[in-house]
Amino acid sequence: MAILPGVALAQLWQLMGNVEKLLLAISVLILVSSLVGLITLLLVTLRERQKEIAVLRAIGAGPFTVLLLIQTEALLISLLACLLSVGLVSAIIAMTADWMSSEYGLFLSPDIFTTSTLGVILLVLVATWVASLVPAIKAYRQALHSGLSG
Repeated sequence: MAILPGVALAQLWQLMGNVEKLLLAISVLILVSSLVGLITLLLVTLRERQKEIAVLRAIGAGPFTVLLLIQTEALLISLLACLLSVGLVSAIIAMTADWMSSEYGLFLSPDIFTTSTLGVILLVLVATWVASLVPAIKAYRQALHSGLSG
């Protein structure tokens, strides 16, 4: 019985494709849970910062400015997390590249910042912008007197 290399490789790539789709689904679930955590964090800090928001509104910051501040905070947190993760993954790959090639025959490039990585980062930032609308709209609607009276 001979093993046909073409058939065996096709089956292997099909299996790897399914594993890749599973990992992508897990990544999406992690992103969604992170966005829910970000919304929760912003809503909790929004409650703690009611007086600050009221002072900002009292010195002339309009509701739209408060909305932009909340969204900018969320986008900065998300952008910093994306850049930190890309940097850490690149550093880990660079540190373990020799070991991975000698031990497992895997040749990985530490240069992972590609157009697809940039696309994922932009997708994460857009999702963050949409998710941060919830606390930002709440801050937008917050009345000036509710922050100063408590």
